[in-house]
Amino acid sequence: MQALSEYDWEFPEGPEDNYFRVERTFETWVSSKNFIFFGEMDLQGRRDGLGIAIFPDHFQMYIGHYKADQLHGSYVIFRKDGLKFTGTAVNG
Repeated sequence: MQALSEYDWEFPEGPEDNYFRVERTFETWVSSKNFIFFGEMDLQGRRDGLGIAIFPDHFQMYIGHYKADQLHGSYVIFRKDGLKFTGTAVNG
């Protein structure tokens, strides 16, 4: 199993559609019922822009770009078993 310190920690590229919302705030470690989030949020309190979401119940961490609370653009997912997934999402 590869240690997290051995991974390439470069932030994923932004969405290809150049999605950008001006009305964002940067929040540090916001808790919800399913996850803990560190990153940009829209004025409705949804994940929107760059961010890191940690899902304690599933022992997973998502690093990527969000749009209206859904993954949007490139992302990296780390699981507790050491697997790393990368991909690109459009509206989740």
